Amino acid sequence: MTNICNYRGNSKENSGKRNIKLLRLINNFCKNKELKKILNIISNKLNVPTSYLLQDVKIYLHRNYSTKKMKFSNKLNLFYLPISMLSFFLFFIYISIFSSKRKIKKIKTELLIDEILHKREAEKFSELKKFFKKTLFIIYRKFDTKYQSYSFLNYRGLNKNLLFNKVPELIFSLFFISTIFSIKKRVNIFHILIFLISQIFKYKNIFSNIKGKYLIQERHYATSAIKSFLFKKSGGKSFSVFQKVIPQLMGPGTYAYADIFFTLGNETHRKAIVSSGNFKKIIPVGSLFMENIFFQKKIRKKIDFDLLNVISDGPNFSDGFKNYEKNWIEHLSWLKKLSDEDKKLKIVIKRRPNDKLDKNNFLNDFFKNSGVKIIFGETPLNKEYSYEHCMRSKVVCTWSSTMGYELIGHNKPCIFMDPNGENSSFVPSDKLHKPVRVTSYKEFKRKFYICKKNKNKFFFKIKKENFCLKSNAVSKKVFKSLKQYSFK
Repeated sequence: MTNICNYRGNSKENSGKRNIKLLRLINNFCKNKELKKILNIISNKLNVPTSYLLQDVKIYLHRNYSTKKMKFSNKLNLFYLPISMLSFFLFFIYISIFSSKRKIKKIKTELLIDEILHKREAEKFSELKKFFKKTLFIIYRKFDTKYQSYSFLNYRGLNKNLLFNKVPELIFSLFFISTIFSIKKRVNIFHILIFLISQIFKYKNIFSNIKGKYLIQERHYATSAIKSFLFKKSGGKSFSVFQKVIPQLMGPGTYAYADIFFTLGNETHRKAIVSSGNFKKIIPVGSLFMENIFFQKKIRKKIDFDLLNVISDGPNFSDGFKNYEKNWIEHLSWLKKLSDEDKKLKIVIKRRPNDKLDKNNFLNDFFKNSGVKIIFGETPLNKEYSYEHCMRSKVVCTWSSTMGYELIGHNKPCIFMDPNGENSSFVPSDKLHKPVRVTSYKEFKRKFYICKKNKNKFFFKIKKENFCLKSNAVSKKVFKSLKQYSFK
């Protein structure tokens, strides 16, 4: 069996082949009998079945694999074993110091919304919460919110009476066997153990204080089998997750786990399944974000642009393929070339507020002295939401933005730019993507002018609902589905 610390992906192979090899490596590592013995100790002491622990080990390992560097995190190397062993003890000391014996009044709620990191994320659920008698948000950072919420901040305030009597025995049982395993297999597993135990402590604590019927979250790439098990053990009926982004082979969301996966369209779950996603039910509902922004706000649709590019944070989501960044830059050169060839065209690039594309002022320098304008920052042009900008353009294009799926589903042509046909982690050459994908400048230019003249020709061979369902009633569909299904 290949040591995961020695594994290196092959940058010359496409993402499909590398994805298969990486999943096989992680799955084989998790079949190790000695590893299962260690997980059985945690299972017996903290009452979480080993199968759920194994699922979260897979999630943890993949999160600690860099697709860009094509290697696992250095903290899994044996060199870091002494530091990790110290961290193991410090973790228990930390939670012991900041734990509490204070009794917290039990909270009952119908809908429980997890993984809220800032105010805007809570706002996305404003329509959904109207369908439930009571909704509670679990927040993990300090911010003001008008909604009823429960704060979990840095593992402070854990219930000392809940699990702490198990700590001494757990440390003693795990430490020596895990040290021997790490040395023998040349893989430092202490950070994996800290992750698993922290997940159990966190969610046992939360679900001992909160009793909810339905647990839901936005990010399909931040799920946990341990969380799902403990929620339903506390009386919950289902754990659900929304499709927030286009699943990327080798990317975030691999090994995603939930009872229900609420997807954008009828076919947008395929790559999540290929990436070992584990879902009991897949239900297409449309875009939750579009429902709350596009359908709840007044969106101006007057056409002001010929072509708008929803720029993706491409280099920061490299799949490791040797030509990834080169191809990403080439897709930008197509915009510049089109503008140079037809100076009457109004071509704009829409950046996201939190993107990481300012490095060395690359974009401004790249499009300097061209007719391409960039929408970003505190400018009069950037007052509206991205959806509004897109609706004001005759044609939209992108490298990998999820907005492309959403726009196609709502009758706006969006061309996926894939120079040389090598961006297979986001836009594979399959039945779904072939009609919307272009691999050369000549093909891009031709498709753009066809769509500019008559957008209906773009949809000639496309089923819009395969990309995204009409999203004016997403919350109602989700509510009905949650009421219909229960999982144990």
